[in-house]
Amino acid sequence: NSINKAAIYGKSAGIGGIVGRVCVGPKLIVENCVNDTTASIKTDYDCVGGIVGKALTTTTITNCVNKGAIEDTINGISSAGGIVGYTENNKYTYTINSCTNYGAVTGWRFIGGVIGRNETLTGNVRVNDSVNHGKILSKGVTAKNGGIIGGSANGTATNNTIIDGCINFGEIDSSTQTNNGLLVGGLVGSFGKFGQIINSI
Repeated sequence: NSINKAAIYGKSAGIGGIVGRVCVGPKLIVENCVNDTTASIKTDYDCVGGIVGKALTTTTITNCVNKGAIEDTINGISSAGGIVGYTENNKYTYTINSCTNYGAVTGWRFIGGVIGRNETLTGNVRVNDSVNHGKILSKGVTAKNGGIIGGSANGTATNNTIIDGCINFGEIDSSTQTNNGLLVGGLVGSFGKFGQIINSI
């Protein structure tokens, strides 16, 4: 039940409106938190999110809202998400329930309305009943842009990424670049071979 109203600017891997970076260890639970409209979040390094910048352990985020603009200005492998910028660690589970992003998300490589980049190869990612209203804007020639997830790595038949009951209302703009390396989707820009999308629009 926390609210951030302050703008944030950082030069490290993990900048978030509520949590910057959570490392390997005990699980993280974030509930009923808001990053407000006045709280724009910007980095010129990597991994920026409206609620959590970088998650490296089991994480559950429920009923959280981002209203602030999210921007990753680094020209390279950057990850920007309306709720979470980056998830990675092969044995953990990342769950996002009933979260909403209203803020515009701008970046160079992995840009998503809920999660920017997922690199969990043998863990699980679940995005349930979540909504993006924010514009997704990419500047990179090999960007992966999606209304829910920008880019998600390959998983396995039992460890994978599932999007269930999610909606994207946000415009997805990659018009600044024309390159066959661009991967753009209304819900997901790039999906692993075991990813699933269920009851989503």
